Amino acid sequence: MLTTLLFDLDGTLLDMDEEAFVPLYMKSVAKAMAKYGLDPQKMIQALKAGSEAMFNNNGPELNRDVLFKIMSDTFGRDIREYEDRFDDYYRTTFDEAAVTTHPKEGMEELLKHWKDLGYRLVLASNPVFPVAAMEERLKWAGIDPKLFDDISSYSTSTCSKRSPNFFMETAKRFGVTPEECMMIGNSVDEDGQAENACMQFWLQEGTDFSKLNEYLEKNAPANHAA
Repeated sequence: MLTTLLFDLDGTLLDMDEEAFVPLYMKSVAKAMAKYGLDPQKMIQALKAGSEAMFNNNGPELNRDVLFKIMSDTFGRDIREYEDRFDDYYRTTFDEAAVTTHPKEGMEELLKHWKDLGYRLVLASNPVFPVAAMEERLKWAGIDPKLFDDISSYSTSTCSKRSPNFFMETAKRFGVTPEECMMIGNSVDEDGQAENACMQFWLQEGTDFSKLNEYLEKNAPANHAA
């Protein structure tokens, strides 16, 4: 029985110009952390290297630890002591990068509808940000983060969506079997890895969710409970 829906964020729940977002975001965080004496150019260098390392990580270290190790090596000091300041950046200044995104109309209402049908909702975006950043990006999409029963982040995952292990790890953390889950996303290469973890995969392109909604209504946990 299908009980749990995993959602990609960028391109699925939220439209994003990734080519515009990445440099704007990196310049923004580098400027913010410069206030604490961290060189902006080194920060951008560390973020680029750390992001790629997290995308390619396949355990056993958490993505968070992979990122902070690279950042610490770049600066020659332990950057973990700045973690609270990074979190503060995501809560207060990260929205400078929101101009590269556009919410999809009616998305929150659809999520509420699916939750009312008995589905558990999981945000399964690539886990390369802290949860504070993930919650902020959901707000850019006009979606209340509290709708989700679980949100992936760099503190919860030891890999990315390039590996089926991400999906197995997410299901295990949430306490469900992969067979109960459907991954909904716009990338065959990444979101489609869910099929290799024995999950269903729904390729969602564009803004028309009517076919997905029809399928989810037909297979809702509430129907089985009745």
